[in-house]
Amino acid sequence: MSVKVHSHWVLLSSDGGENIAECSDLLMGALLDQEECNPDFQDAAVAVDEGTGVIEIEATAAGADLSMAIAVGQAAVQSALHQVGIGTPSWPDHDTVMRMVVKDMRHEQLA
Repeated sequence: MSVKVHSHWVLLSSDGGENIAECSDLLMGALLDQEECNPDFQDAAVAVDEGTGVIEIEATAAGADLSMAIAVGQAAVQSALHQVGIGTPSWPDHDTVMRMVVKDMRHEQLA
């Protein structure tokens, strides 16, 4: 069996959003590269708010269980950020992410 998780990341641009539109195009390309490399990572999307400098990423990831699905998504997004030159020095480790999983998260077992 497999579990799919749809996740939403919210990041704040360190440059106040000055180059955020250009960055979003590059980031979307990097996320598509991740989709091409890993069939368990799908449906990535990027949205930005130039006024606030907020970058939002959504994607679906699959794994043998919830922990693996979350690990797949986290790894793909972090890799895409690095591909476009965005550092992730305070990126949470897997155990921290697992403790942050929303209480009413819905997940579906796939046959």
